Amino acid sequence: MAIYRTTFPVAATADKVWEVISDLDGWSEWNPSVPSIEGDLRVGSTCAVRLVMPGRPSVQVKVTLTEVEPG
Repeated sequence: MAIYRTTFPVAATADKVWEVISDLDGWSEWNPSVPSIEGDLRVGSTCAVRLVMPGRPSVQVKVTLTEVEPG
């Protein structure tokens, strides 16, 4: 199983960050590499994520959420 993690500083409150990332329909507005995500934000759920990378074909991946911490 692949695990992808990244960290970076964000100039916003935790509540604002959660508001943005929990709006799955809005991801395509700020992240062109992820034009769609479908699923529920709860531990154990599986989400379908479409990824688009320059020069490569788009791929559909399924991710299982192991941690969900609102706010």
